[in-house]
Amino acid sequence: GKMYACKKLEKKRIKKRKGEAMALNEKQILEKVNSRFVVSLAYAYATKDALCLVLTIMNGGDLKFHIYNMGNPGFEDERVVFYAAEISCGLQHLHQEGIAYR
Repeated sequence: GKMYACKKLEKKRIKKRKGEAMALNEKQILEKVNSRFVVSLAYAYATKDALCLVLTIMNGGDLKFHIYNMGNPGFEDERVVFYAAEISCGLQHLHQEGIAYR
């Protein structure tokens, strides 16, 4: 009865870009995260052609969708403050876990 998001990483593409370590690092970080402001890993599995990361889903979609597809581009000031606070809480949690985002 729960919904999840699935991030599919193609093995050929990972290997071509020498991204094995980065894919493993992403999985380990997502396993470590436990915040309502950051997507986390529910479980992972592999198929013959892909690595699949099954992630908790955030209701409402991503921020980019809301910026560009909900009426006029951009937000009112009050909404900006709200989203900035949520992003700050997510970043604070990552930093407490010793994770630096980009």
